[in-house]
Amino acid sequence: MDIVKLMKSNLTRFPYAIGVLAARTPFSWRPGIGKGYRKAHAEILEWERKDSSSKENYVFTRVKAIAEYAYGAIPFYRELYDSAGINPSDLSHFDDIKQLPIVTKKMLQSVPLKERSSNVFGRSIANTGGSSGQPLEFYIQPSAIPHEWAHIHHAWANLGFRPHDLKIMFVGRTKVNNIVDYDSARHSLVVDTYKGWEIVAEELYKKAIKYKPRFLHGYPSAIFDFVDWLDRARHPLIIYFQEYLQGIILSSELPNAVLRERVESLLKCSTISFYGHTERCVLAAERSEKGFFDVYQTYGHAEVNGDGREGSLIGTSYYNYASPLVRYDTGDLIDPVVEGRILTGFSISKGREGEFIIDRYGHKVFLTAFIFGRHHPVFNYAAHVQVRQVKPGEAELLVTARESLSAGEALSLFDLDNVNVCFQVSILSEPIVTVSGKVPLLVKSDHFVG
Repeated sequence: MDIVKLMKSNLTRFPYAIGVLAARTPFSWRPGIGKGYRKAHAEILEWERKDSSSKENYVFTRVKAIAEYAYGAIPFYRELYDSAGINPSDLSHFDDIKQLPIVTKKMLQSVPLKERSSNVFGRSIANTGGSSGQPLEFYIQPSAIPHEWAHIHHAWANLGFRPHDLKIMFVGRTKVNNIVDYDSARHSLVVDTYKGWEIVAEELYKKAIKYKPRFLHGYPSAIFDFVDWLDRARHPLIIYFQEYLQGIILSSELPNAVLRERVESLLKCSTISFYGHTERCVLAAERSEKGFFDVYQTYGHAEVNGDGREGSLIGTSYYNYASPLVRYDTGDLIDPVVEGRILTGFSISKGREGEFIIDRYGHKVFLTAFIFGRHHPVFNYAAHVQVRQVKPGEAELLVTARESLSAGEALSLFDLDNVNVCFQVSILSEPIVTVSGKVPLLVKSDHFVG
């Protein structure tokens, strides 16, 4: 039974009158998640009081536990560790973690899902596109939900956010009823980002006046563009934002610093950016400095691969026994700050940016929302997904397939609902790369087939 999917499909549908009452129930008291939420919250607070030795022991015991499980239950890890001559049971101290081989997305893509997963009760299928459109499917388990929310709420509290505060979400949701829909599970007004901003603004203004949301949350590219449109159009919604908004929560993209400063000044509120991904290995958030992310080692073990100033961000999920990710290379390059032997924070050298294509009506389709926000079924068969704009209203989806797949089959595996773009699919043997060898999400004329 897919418990996570069942919860998402049923807990989002309650009307606002019920949702607002449910939102007032503290997460620590909620059935099914309260115990896990309290445990995670206590660990976050306790971490700050630990000395270096205790922190290392905390990380070591959890990484060793998931590695031992992976070795005993997951064929992929047993073969990997045997090939490296490593048995996780032989690890004895923090430094030994580095004996475990680093796992890349390409390695996981080469193995059937069943060979890198276990049959944990209630597991739910998930897909990630990664920062360059390199898909990967895996399972998550219900116990990850309260653990994640405890950390996210702690991070957002730096902006003054409380779990019962109503927010407006700019994400990649496929279907949004009436342009702006209420999601009771997240206590949020969800915006249909595939409609023109004029239509969105009119409907959102009516809902904002009625329900008084205090925060915006979502992809920086969409939020910044919407606020810019409001300002240029002199729409009354911007007056509401200036009077009532307390903050903006930015996720999934590196926010453009210039646009961020402009929106903060225009709306007279603060923003916070946080780092996380579907794989649930690493969570970090800005606290005192924009662009610098403080790491939650209580969420998962984050480390840097490399002895120099810049290196790959490596993450280990403590609690995902359905599809363990042990020393997983996130693909993001970071400038790390390490205290003792623990990564405490980082800035991102290169990460996902806010790119877009233009639909047939001249509206922007933000690729973070369209590609990463939808988790298309094609991710189960593709090594890379890229997008090329042919002309306004027309675009090409470039799929580097991991197995035999026709263009028609690939097209049917994309969720294209509610996007006003005519798409065609091309199947590639290798992804298109830049002159520097990078694999871009948005393909331009100066890129070439690698």
